[in-house]
Amino acid sequence: MHRWTIGAALVIGTWSTWVSGAHASTDAGVCTAPTISPVPGALPVNVPGFVISARGGATSAVELVRIEEDGTETPLDIVVEWLANVTPAMRIVPSAPFEVGVRYVVRVQGCVPGSGLGEISFEYVAVDAVPVPATLGTVQISPLRRIESDVGEPFFFVDTTLVPDTDFAPWLGLYAIDFVAESELGTTPSTPRLATATRGLLERFAIACEGADPTFARVAPGAMTVRVRATSFFDETDVVEASASTTTACDESIDVTPPGVVLHDAAVGLGLDAGVAAAEGGAAGSCACRATSGSRPGTSFAATWLVLGIAIVLRRERAYSRA
Repeated sequence: MHRWTIGAALVIGTWSTWVSGAHASTDAGVCTAPTISPVPGALPVNVPGFVISARGGATSAVELVRIEEDGTETPLDIVVEWLANVTPAMRIVPSAPFEVGVRYVVRVQGCVPGSGLGEISFEYVAVDAVPVPATLGTVQISPLRRIESDVGEPFFFVDTTLVPDTDFAPWLGLYAIDFVAESELGTTPSTPRLATATRGLLERFAIACEGADPTFARVAPGAMTVRVRATSFFDETDVVEASASTTTACDESIDVTPPGVVLHDAAVGLGLDAGVAAAEGGAAGSCACRATSGSRPGTSFAATWLVLGIAIVLRRERAYSRA
């Protein structure tokens, strides 16, 4: 029993070290401050509320105040709700409409880079209502690309991008963005996300060329359509769409395998950064490539030690039971 206790301590201690390391950056003030939509400044009175992204640190104690002409502040009633389909983000709905010419301030207790937890303020001046644009923007679909693998078949994919209309861009942060690919294999949806999130206006779809892993490659080669939907966080019936179509051929793909990258499975291909598809400033189909992984730094290291610790525990237990 003593050997089991020691082994268990090794496993738990190793895991705890990784977890504490994951939180160390926040404790040290190395974090991402909350962002808000719409951006501070002019606030059309028909804006239904605010969306705050809390990625990179805890966010709490949200308040909305009205700044009177004499400078005094009047707290306003609001409803704060975490968004169920997009995390970590919340919506703030005021109990009364905004008034033209009035200053408003949203205050959030959140992570302030360099100093840890603190107060962040976003200031607005209400202006006349503006119509919400009826067009979302343009959907761009890259040529078919592939990344060679050292085992098995290459990974085939297309990258899709939403280029929002200028008039719709200020409203984007109030909508959940969702990409959907349609092909002979059916409909392949993406995960809804904030437009302001990393790769929020980008999506990669794996193409089911011969030998592709069906777990990841769910879009058939040939004719395909990509639809991008923007759904309001404040009214689910408020949906704006844009779409584009293309035709892919597996024998006409462009090799964009980044130097130094070894692709063992399709999951890696799905996680590679947009630099694989085209470097900054590169044209569609070009590649001055770099590869980055979407996995959390240290995860593989921690997992390796966790498995090793468990193996040692089990081996010692078997030896102990024979004694």
